[in-house]
Amino acid sequence: MGILKDVDLKAIHRGESVPDKQKLVDGEGLYIHLKPLKSGKFGMYWRYDYQFAGKRKTLPIGTYPLITVSEARKTHREARVGLTKGVDPMAIKRAAKVAESTYTSFGTVAHAWLENKEGAIRGKKSITAYFNNDIFPVIGKDTPINEVRTSKITEAVERVANRGAGEQARRVGRWLFKIFRYAKTKGFTDNNPADIDLSVILKPRRSKPHAAITNPELLGQFLRDIGHYHGYYATTCLLKLAALVMLRPGELVAAEWREIDFETATWTIEAKRMKNRQHIKAENREEDSHIVPLSRQSIAILRELEQYNTGSKYVFPSLKGGSGHMCRDTIRYAIRNMGYDSDTMTGHGFRATARTLLEDELGYDAKTAERQLAHKGNDPHKGAYDRTKHLDKRREMLQAWADYLDTLRAG
Repeated sequence: MGILKDVDLKAIHRGESVPDKQKLVDGEGLYIHLKPLKSGKFGMYWRYDYQFAGKRKTLPIGTYPLITVSEARKTHREARVGLTKGVDPMAIKRAAKVAESTYTSFGTVAHAWLENKEGAIRGKKSITAYFNNDIFPVIGKDTPINEVRTSKITEAVERVANRGAGEQARRVGRWLFKIFRYAKTKGFTDNNPADIDLSVILKPRRSKPHAAITNPELLGQFLRDIGHYHGYYATTCLLKLAALVMLRPGELVAAEWREIDFETATWTIEAKRMKNRQHIKAENREEDSHIVPLSRQSIAILRELEQYNTGSKYVFPSLKGGSGHMCRDTIRYAIRNMGYDSDTMTGHGFRATARTLLEDELGYDAKTAERQLAHKGNDPHKGAYDRTKHLDKRREMLQAWADYLDTLRAG
């Protein structure tokens, strides 16, 4: 029985614990070699030191956490058994490497993609659970990446959907698409079997309109309540900006300073950050980006936030610290804390509020509002056209909208 504990190794891997030695011994020649990385964390490499034919040798076993404690110990045991039979573990490893050189396993690529994925550890834990419980049992962890078929992708997605978890099934489909896109980029495969239309195999979402305030008098009170909100100042600014820019909550909270051009009063959001089809997100072409003309009021809010920026790339950095941004549910929680329930107003409701009142109260045509909402419609070629030709009209509309909100707020 080894002495290394998975909980301790995880702490080191996350950078939560700094070891005072380069070698973490598990016993009988098995250990982890630590190598400092530029990030301040450590690379963790399993090794086994042994003697064969009078020579000292080292067997590389793999990298933690890709190779778990139990997997490393299993390899270690097998190597020791081989030694008792006069077989050099390195010879076995070389033979296996030759046999496996023609492919990279799906599990290896999936783990590599996950390690390169930005985001909170909590999110990675959730993804890992789906892999272990739903994806690996269907596709096979050791299946060569270039032998995975679309039928297996479909089966894995349906496995999740069949227990009533439709939204989670969509996430699984998106993760698989990204894994194979990563595999293609790395040269492990030439195709993406996960590039499928999920709507064909999954039931349509039950669409329930997002609650929105469309009564001008009630909207004025709501805006005044935002001004008196007693939460974090950045959250108040987030709510104020949500009312002005007609963006989805997820697009808003992930705003980066590099997207904001104060000189031209323009906010440009890349296609990969918008609600788009997967291939549009993957291509991330400039002509598919979404432009938000910024009103004077929006610029004032952003300038105010700029003064409080402590180096984060995000306009709304996480309130919990770290390098991330605010949670997309921050808007929803703030609205609830203001005393408005989900049947009265929602984070997505800001968009419906603007669309309705721009047409009913300010007289703007629905098409202009739809373009600003980034609703593409059915024309696949109109992206670049919408992006630039109607910009002046949208700028005029958003400034009129901001002025109208000021009037309502004043009562």
